[in-house]
Parts: sequence; C-alpha cells; structure tokens
Amino acid sequence: MRTVATSFLILIAAVLVGCSLPERVTVVNRSSGDLSLEFKDGKKRVIMAGQSAELSFSSFFLASAVIHAGVRKEFSWRLPPLEFIDRKKYPWKVTLCLEPDGKIYVADATDSDGGRQPVMPQPDGFPLASTL
Repeated sequence: MRTVATSFLILIAAVLVGCSLPERVTVVNRSSGDLSLEFKDGKKRVIMAGQSAELSFSSFFLASAVIHAGVRKEFSWRLPPLEFIDRKKYPWKVTLCLEPDGKIYVADATDSDGGRQPVMPQPDGFPLASTL
C-alpha cells in the first residue's frame, strides 16, 4: 500500500509543477564493481560493472538503496532538468551513471552513444551523493 501511495504522490507532484515525467530510467554502472538496487518491496536488481539496466520510472524512484562495493548507500532521488530527458520518441528516457567515485551523475540521454558519459558540468543538484 505504501508503494502505491508513494507512486501516486510522485505523479501528483509532477502534475502540480507542470513537468513531464520520463517513462524509463537507464542506470549505467561505470564503476569497477557490481551494484545492486534494492527496492522498498524487497526486490533487488543487480547491474554488473560496465553494464546498464533500463527500469521503469516508477520502480526506479522507489529504490530504497544502492549497494556498491559492499556498502549500502541511500540517495535523495531527483529528476534532472528537462533538457537532459530524451523526449524525441516515446517512451521518454533519462540516463544516470554510477561513477567510480560512488556518486550518481546525469548523462545526456539524447547523446548518440546512448548517454554513457556524464555531462559536464553537471546540472544543479547533481551529482547525487549518498546520504549515508
């Protein structure tokens, strides 16, 4: 029930501020170790070093923790500015990269190489650093 309520609140907040949400989030693991996304419903998704995974927007933003190099990290998730969301075709996508420094950077999802490189400089609020 809490998961449904959280998803609903995210959707309502987006509507109220008048922004469009991406449908898919690509997470690129550019670190040297595997990472595991842990979700509030107890499920996990492992992304091997050098690999990526595409998740639905709603499931990604319900991730409760990232386990990287054996360390549990929690992040305050936020969307990057609209110009970093690929809106050329549906489903809209955003790309985030976990870098070797343990931070999560936004990549240009419209980039021809699939947004595998973080954009520099990062937009306000990025990179995301662990709150733990």
